[in-house]
Amino acid sequence: MLLIQNELISTSEENNSEAKKLLELAERKSLKYCNSLYLEFFKQFYTRTNCKIDHFYDVNFGDSVNEVKQKLQAIYSIIPVGNLLDILCYKIKIGEHRIEVELHFYRNELVFFKYAFPFIEDRADIISHLNQKYFENMTYVDFLYEGAVDIDDNFLRVCNKEVFTVLYLSRRSKFVGYLRSLDDIDRHSSDMKNYLAG
Repeated sequence: MLLIQNELISTSEENNSEAKKLLELAERKSLKYCNSLYLEFFKQFYTRTNCKIDHFYDVNFGDSVNEVKQKLQAIYSIIPVGNLLDILCYKIKIGEHRIEVELHFYRNELVFFKYAFPFIEDRADIISHLNQKYFENMTYVDFLYEGAVDIDDNFLRVCNKEVFTVLYLSRRSKFVGYLRSLDDIDRHSSDMKNYLAG
């Protein structure tokens, strides 16, 4: 039996494909995979925004898994990763965009989330929306090469690879200590390391 979207289902013949998809997702969500997502934040320049970088549904960095589940207006699945992380996943549609959302919790505290746009054709539309939301079109930030950081030290960056993704990371948590402990951190930008130490 597997927990899929808040319901227990049996892994019978008709559900094998769904179970297989969930197992593939769990493999993708290994600790190594997650660490690679987080460490990419160390490789970029960031422009300060006066706007709060946040999730929708009134979900905030630092919220617990239970607080987020109460606020969500979506069907979700939770995937544990090692003993450190839980990833809450769901899918939504906003306008014409189908979005796959992941919220990462470190010791029951929301520290990272991402929006993946697997079927987007006009990536410039999302970048324009980010500029409008976080910089009110006063400053143009090329999110393909730089990110944004708000007054609460929450970071936003874009990954423009096969799947267009917008990623968010909170600095104000015990999670930063975890990031500092990773061996790979020494290979990345000294500017970001100094910023995290500040």
